[in-house]
Amino acid sequence: MKNVRLMLVKTSNVSAKLIRFGMDVYAMKNDLPKIDCYNHCEIVIDNKTTGAISPAVKTRDLYAYIRGLKEKGIYIDHKFIELTLTDSEYNAGIELLNKFEGVKYEYTMFISHATSILFNFWLGRKGAKRVSCYELLIRYINSINRWPKLDVTTNPYQLDRWFKNNSLT
Repeated sequence: MKNVRLMLVKTSNVSAKLIRFGMDVYAMKNDLPKIDCYNHCEIVIDNKTTGAISPAVKTRDLYAYIRGLKEKGIYIDHKFIELTLTDSEYNAGIELLNKFEGVKYEYTMFISHATSILFNFWLGRKGAKRVSCYELLIRYINSINRWPKLDVTTNPYQLDRWFKNNSLT
């Protein structure tokens, strides 16, 4: 058995505020309770964190990453979701992360989520040429084959509910 942590991060930069605002609109539009939404996510293995962040998916030291956010003055909070994986689940996840290392970051994913929230259709990519942080995390979750597949267009609010429904928070 191997331990992996999914890290949800809250920052105060402009795109983060737009994402959280969008999730508030999503909740209101769907008559759901407002949640304390995180705007970024990473996969943490052995104190190395992998995430889709400008300009591309990369792996770096966890503590240096958090320290960098604090030094920029944009760090608000983070939380971990702990997973205990079988060797085959762990290896499948590692294979996916290796495949995505260096893939370009999708800068406009929050716009795609906005059109989905406001107009009920997805405007944007569903492929893997570019990837957002949430899309990478969803692809990681799907790669370990423990739960039913999540759609890569799942938004942060929906993913938060999914974590709760699957007793992962």
